[in-house]
Parts: sequence; C-alpha cells; structure tokens
Amino acid sequence: MSIIPRRILPQNFTPYPTNASLHSHSIQEIFSSLRSSKMVKRDAAAKEVTAKKASGTGTNAKAGPPRGKNEYAILEVLLKEYKFNNTHGVKNDDLAKKSGGNKTSLWYINAMKSLRDEKHFVERATQGYVLTEAGAEFMGFTKTDLSKLGTNEELHQYIKEQFDPKWKGVAIFDLLLKYGPQTRKQLAEKLGMNDRSHSFNYGLKEVKATGYATVQKGEGKSRVVTLTDNAFVTESIAIIKAEDEK
Repeated sequence: MSIIPRRILPQNFTPYPTNASLHSHSIQEIFSSLRSSKMVKRDAAAKEVTAKKASGTGTNAKAGPPRGKNEYAILEVLLKEYKFNNTHGVKNDDLAKKSGGNKTSLWYINAMKSLRDEKHFVERATQGYVLTEAGAEFMGFTKTDLSKLGTNEELHQYIKEQFDPKWKGVAIFDLLLKYGPQTRKQLAEKLGMNDRSHSFNYGLKEVKATGYATVQKGEGKSRVVTLTDNAFVTESIAIIKAEDEK
C-alpha cells in the first residue's frame, strides 16, 4: 500500500484499514476530503475580501481614515458653505477633493450614503450638496452663530481659496469686486491678456460655476459679468449682528 505523506492529510482524517478491498475507497475519500477542505478555505477567503471591500479597508479600496473621521471631514467642508448661507451647494467632485479623496473612493461613497440617506445631515441642492439644519446642529452650529462670522472680507477670502491658482479666477473675482459688472473684454484688458486665452476662460468659467458670478444683459447688446448675492454676507447675517449689538 502506498503511504500518503502526513503533511497533506486533513486534520480530521482517520486512517482506513489496510484491507486491499478498502484501499481504493480510502484513496478516494482522502482526495475528496482534501478538495472539500480547499473549497471551504477558498470560500472563506472570498468572503473576507468582499467584507474588506465593503468596509473600504481592502487592498483595492482607496486609502482613508476611519469612517467617522471621513464623515466629519465632509461635514467640515459643508459647514463653511452653511456659515456663509451659500445655498447653491458644493459639487460632488469638489466636495470629495476637499474632504481628502475623490468621488470614487469607497470610504467617500459610504460616508456620503450615511450622511445623506441615514442621518439626513446632507442634502442635494441646485449645484451640489449642502448641510441641513440637523447637520449644522450636529456640528455645534446654529443660525444664531452666524453673528460670529463678521465681514464680507472673511467671505471673500474663503471664496478665493476655492479657485484653482492655475487660472485667473481670483483675479477676475477681485476685478468684479473693485469695478462692478464688466464685459469679458473689459476684464481681459484689465488683466492684460486675451479674452480667448485658456487661463482667462477657465478662470471665468470657475467663478460662474461656483455660483458667485453670473452673466447678465448690459447696455445695448453687451453682456456683463456680475457678482451674485452668494458673494456677499447676506442680509440675515446683518440683521442678527444688529440684534446682538443692541
């Protein structure tokens, strides 16, 4: 009878009698048991990988801090918008980047699902996501806290931090603050550049896309770029500040 090496025998294997009539049956049982053991291990490994991917901790998952910190990072970004009463929302791409990831990161997807569908701290707006009142209260911020924000200068600094330094968004925003409504050519001339250049076009597009500027009809057939109400501290903030000063 052939001797099966001990190292390949399953742990729960009991040797069969050495009777020749049982020999072939014994070998079949051995290999059947080995195959069954391998299948169990394979299934267990597959379940473990699936669980890791679902939790965002697997090898194919995007690196990120624990889920609680992820949610807090997202809420911090949206809280800035909420403080300045900007209701247009933060685009999904921008929100993910400012939170430390991208919109395809598993940890970001899971955190947003929790904040939006389970806790209702985040909701959709016209151009992206905003914080709900419940979300603001969770972050320890209420409408009465708006009196702490102060000035347009603080808001403008926050707005300019959102623009990509590669383009002329900051410069265009500053010109609109200083001179008021301007045509494309007027803005480009003041910057000393062509209004067809990539840097100018992308900068202007960025200022409009964030909801801080819009194009309106000017004199005659001209169209002018002007700042929206989102670019200034709202009246509600001024009223609260006035009440606090009494």
